[in-house]
Amino acid sequence: MDCTAIGLAMALTAYLCAYYNFRDSDNYHRDQDYALRQLAEWKKAIDVYHQKNGKYPRDADELKQGPPPLSWMDDRAFPPDPWDHPYQYLPKGNGYAILSWGRDGKSGGEGFDHDLAVTDRSQIGDGVSWRQSVDVPTLRQFTTDYPTHGMRLPCGL
Repeated sequence: MDCTAIGLAMALTAYLCAYYNFRDSDNYHRDQDYALRQLAEWKKAIDVYHQKNGKYPRDADELKQGPPPLSWMDDRAFPPDPWDHPYQYLPKGNGYAILSWGRDGKSGGEGFDHDLAVTDRSQIGDGVSWRQSVDVPTLRQFTTDYPTHGMRLPCGL
């Protein structure tokens, strides 16, 4: 093997190691973490509404008109998620789901585009973490979407 092939193999190995070690860093997942915290707040509000009224709200407007402590809700009802897409509140029989379609705003997806959901059965609370609910970014997302310029330089890529 010549030196170029060895150097390229070392650079790729170093970059893959960086991906493996840094892909779940808190610095890169602030939007997912923020969205899950918002979902947890909505879950609390909906559960309080259910306890006080014996039923789940049909929509965000009905939730907003519920008893205190829901008075903190402003006129927007459900504000947009961190990617400026609307949250989806879906009443389901004797339950509900609140969804964010993730960064791409579409159903499905991997990594940053992974959908986030909270239901009436979710065990989500104050200690909510994106690690419990979302995928790590794909290698393509890590390479193109992350601020990884500082990692690519030492790897020689």
